[in-house]
Amino acid sequence: MASAVLVASCSSNGEEVRPEQKQESVSFTASMKTLSRATETSFEENDQIIVYAVKDEGNGTVLKSSGNYANYVKYTYRGNKFVNEQNGIVRPTEFGVRYFAMYPNAINSVPTFRFIVKTAQGAGGQYTMSDLCTAVSDVTTDKDVNLVFSHRLSHVVVNLQGEALGTGTPSVKLNNVNIGCDVDLNANTFTAYESRNTVYFADNGTNSYKAIIVPQTIEAGSPFLTVTLNGKEHTLKATSDIYLASGKQQVFNLTINKDEIVSFTGNILPWGQEDERIESVIPDEIRQKMEPYIPIYDGVNPPNVEGCYLLDPLVAIYMEDYDGDLSQLQWMGEYINLSSQDMKANTIDMEELTTDGESYSIGEGAIIVGEGNNFSILFNTEGTSSGIYNRTALLLSGTKTEEGLKNLQYAFVMVEKGDDPEGVLMEEGVFRVFKDGDEISYYTSWPAEETRAGEWVPADKRLYNVKSRLLK
Repeated sequence: MASAVLVASCSSNGEEVRPEQKQESVSFTASMKTLSRATETSFEENDQIIVYAVKDEGNGTVLKSSGNYANYVKYTYRGNKFVNEQNGIVRPTEFGVRYFAMYPNAINSVPTFRFIVKTAQGAGGQYTMSDLCTAVSDVTTDKDVNLVFSHRLSHVVVNLQGEALGTGTPSVKLNNVNIGCDVDLNANTFTAYESRNTVYFADNGTNSYKAIIVPQTIEAGSPFLTVTLNGKEHTLKATSDIYLASGKQQVFNLTINKDEIVSFTGNILPWGQEDERIESVIPDEIRQKMEPYIPIYDGVNPPNVEGCYLLDPLVAIYMEDYDGDLSQLQWMGEYINLSSQDMKANTIDMEELTTDGESYSIGEGAIIVGEGNNFSILFNTEGTSSGIYNRTALLLSGTKTEEGLKNLQYAFVMVEKGDDPEGVLMEEGVFRVFKDGDEISYYTSWPAEETRAGEWVPADKRLYNVKSRLLK
């Protein structure tokens, strides 16, 4: 027995041989920001996604065509999560990675590719296979990673009523529309190219029909939609340009008499539950650029996040207007005080104070959005810097835990500025993203007894100096 143990534990040169540790594969829980899956509730059993993983080098995480930490790994929905038990992505333990995921699984190239929707979406599976969805995770070393998918194309719903409907089963189609788009996952853009065809709608319940189409503009005067009933075609012309936007739903309510479509109303809605106030703070085209670097959580049921939190060390993870090594920069830590959260109006008050006590700002009635434990807080600031008018947006995103706020990230954006011929301020649309370097912002006490912007703190030491930020 003793000899057997020695043989098992030592090599021929006397060095200890340690048992090989089994490598853990990552798995994913997934949800949709807005719902349009075949069940209209969630992913279905055996759905497949494609996942890439990018190592965090401290200067942002950009998806490449090859050479990523993991490339083109298929995951299958089993029970309540996506798994790959044979060849899954090995969990990283010594560095963080960001996961990029796509549905459906027919996508085989990144970061750019062409996607084409199905033309007969009423046929089995064709509607859901037209639903291009993507998700970008936080940087993490976790074994179980949460993915929140967003719809990237446009959703069209047609509701029918009228005396003619009682005499037959309608079919609905879009005429001469683009069915393909060029996708750039890093830029988060989905641009139609010339690829025109007819798209037939899927059933959406009683006298309601739905289709997924690439973002595009239907020009005024175009006979873009046809309802066929008892062999007779009823064609609708666009009375003005109709913009089918990424992640939005266009609803058409039609009344059909025996001879014609006699009324038409339309409205644009978020594709599911989404707070439309987000776009008033961060325009959609800027948001699409930001999403690979900081999540903006949609939803109208955010957690209660009242309390004071310490972000220290504060680390820059992306600066669109800086080409140097971000790891060499040091930033002043911050106290974030969140109070007066209105759970009905989804607003919250927010104060910030640097750890040296020299820079303070306040935002009252900020927007708070999210679902579950995930949240985003957004508000505008407006004023002048170096004599130049500017409107900036601030964004705070994270996950509530018992200890504090996990993966708290902080961004500000130059949304608009006045005349600046010498380029003193950041350019419009430029943004910078920071995070709490230890990945958890703990509950703490607000260190100041009285804080009113412009009074006890000099007016020229505001946090929202869009020219720079305080360095240590």
